[in-house]
Amino acid sequence: MIKTICYKSHPRGNRTILENMALLDESKKRNDTIGVVGILVVHEDAFLQIIEGESQKIDDLFNSILKDNRHKDITVILNEPIKEYTFNSFEVDYSVLQNIDSLYALQEYVNHLEVNKKEHSDVFSNFLANLLKEHSEIS
Repeated sequence: MIKTICYKSHPRGNRTILENMALLDESKKRNDTIGVVGILVVHEDAFLQIIEGESQKIDDLFNSILKDNRHKDITVILNEPIKEYTFNSFEVDYSVLQNIDSLYALQEYVNHLEVNKKEHSDVFSNFLANLLKEHSEIS
């Protein structure tokens, strides 16, 4: 069985671009090794991450994220089994959201949250709305 977890968090302390790149590189290597896919959006002082993969691997990964002292204020938006991958063509990496497939995948995820009236779906929607408002060239 596969599942998805979507969460928003804030970094503990001020992080430089190089520190964020190192964290991303570390995450990508680990996730590639265990077969986890997803997307990471960094906006101002917040992270929004969606991870998808085999249920036990996702649970183990998220438990390590919860214990990671580089995160604070973690809000879980979605944590549930899924029938198929939304981000199967993605790897956790820096992405420019000008790619139409990226936007469709995010829109599909937002639609799922809203249709199923998931608690905290507004956190996800507001995060993306603010990002798109500030970067109108994406929409």
